[in-house]
Amino acid sequence: MEINQKNLESLYNKGVELGDLGKNEEAVVNYDKVLEINPNDFESLYNKGFALSRLGKHKEAVVCYGKALEINPNDFEALYNKGVALGELEKNEEAILSYNKALEINPNHMNTLYNKGLSLYFLGRYKDAVVCYDKSLEIDPNDFDALYNKGFAMNDLGEHKEAVIWFDKVLKSYPNHTNSLYNKGVALARLGKQEEAVVSYDMVLKSYPNHTNALYNKGVALARLGKQEEAVVSYDKALKVKPNDFDTLYHKGVALGKLEKNEEAVASYDKALEVKPNDFDTLYHKGVALGELEKNEEAVASYDKALKAEPNHTNTLYNKGIALARLGKQEEAVVSYDIALKIDPDHTNTLSSKGLSLHFLDRFKEAVASYDKMLKINPNHTNTLSNKGVALCFLYRYEEGVASFNKALDINPNDSDILSNKDLAQSKLNQKINHG
Repeated sequence: MEINQKNLESLYNKGVELGDLGKNEEAVVNYDKVLEINPNDFESLYNKGFALSRLGKHKEAVVCYGKALEINPNDFEALYNKGVALGELEKNEEAILSYNKALEINPNHMNTLYNKGLSLYFLGRYKDAVVCYDKSLEIDPNDFDALYNKGFAMNDLGEHKEAVIWFDKVLKSYPNHTNSLYNKGVALARLGKQEEAVVSYDMVLKSYPNHTNALYNKGVALARLGKQEEAVVSYDKALKVKPNDFDTLYHKGVALGKLEKNEEAVASYDKALEVKPNDFDTLYHKGVALGELEKNEEAVASYDKALKAEPNHTNTLYNKGIALARLGKQEEAVVSYDIALKIDPDHTNTLSSKGLSLHFLDRFKEAVASYDKMLKINPNHTNTLSNKGVALCFLYRYEEGVASFNKALDINPNDSDILSNKDLAQSKLNQKINHG
């Protein structure tokens, strides 16, 4: 059968026309008709790939570009668009190979440099991505996408000061660009400039009052400024939009805890735990809040769940010991303190609290040993000096007891309890001396 060249050209041109009108499915049909007759028609293969990409059929597009490149391996547009399609498929390594071949042909093609930068970014190769963005910006210093994505990459590199500079360059031309304002806020917060971060988030929220990330991060920045009530307001606005957002629920709980609204804090932690039932930080802070509410059995249960996630977390073991001691379970408290001290032998609060639990168990000699370890680290801790003095008196070591009370009184001379205990110890010492 003889090929009618005019018919082929007519079908191909119709395909191009349909593509230009956005009728990509119909365009593909026309290119297929050409390819049934001439499977090696480069232009039809390339344009079919382009139409398929517009339809979101990137896998099929890559196949078409591949076939086109078998015919013409150095076609720049096919290499570039194959790279774009591979990027859409998240095959970034392969996309970079295609972009590199395109750049061998046209080293200064801005879009290729930019898209190669994106693929490098998605592979976590942030420095290499910045190199590509910089080459793109040498060609067009005002290119919005390159400016913005360089700022984004700088944030991920921890170069937050630089990130702010690049976001500001975008904002000179596009002062209301939401993502630049938001990510500038993130960079400022990471620089410790919380007040400036809040200003940036507020600019986002003027345009998009329900921007949950801006509301959440504004709350975090306010909390870091010590403005816990305002932080809770911002978290609540975010939760109206996304009621099950874990991070917002968790941080709301933390802010409520700092406001000593521990019942509300527990409620927020419980909602967070519906989303992530085994999250260590939430379980730990829930335990702390329950402890403040004197719900010590529930606190112990929460700490135990936390310890399943992180068995060697010193503060959890310490706080579990405190809750057990408040329940009168001094033996169990000592066990928890001992586990903590195996991990951190110099944890002063644990040493002091272990001494107190041993004291309540009438194990005064061991209590004094624990107090002494603590006092080696913090010699001026008045409560420990006082508690050591009491334990020494129970061991009939009144002279040492008086000496310990005196050290405490050197630091806090007006403490009535220490004065009273010292007087009692001195009296016992005098009786001991008088009775030989």
